[in-house]
Amino acid sequence: PKIQPQKITDFEQISTISEKELKEVVRQFDTISLVTALMGASPETNSFCERLFPNIDFEMARKNIGRIKIDTVEDMQNQIISMVNLQAMERRRHEQ
Repeated sequence: PKIQPQKITDFEQISTISEKELKEVVRQFDTISLVTALMGASPETNSFCERLFPNIDFEMARKNIGRIKIDTVEDMQNQIISMVNLQAMERRRHEQ
């Protein structure tokens, strides 16, 4: 069997996957996890997610989280990347 390449390798690439896929992935994380990951993301990625999830008060969540270590941010970004790639592999497996 061929080893499938990862769908995304960098958190900034979440804006390149379909909104439906991203919503499926993010549903598996709580709001704090998503906002934590976004604290290390570009303004464009933040804007993309804020448009995609209008029911989340991102500003309030950021205030509630406060200061946070970059390691924590990167860890959460990596967890979301892993879930995106895992779901992409599952989808490919079902299509075969």
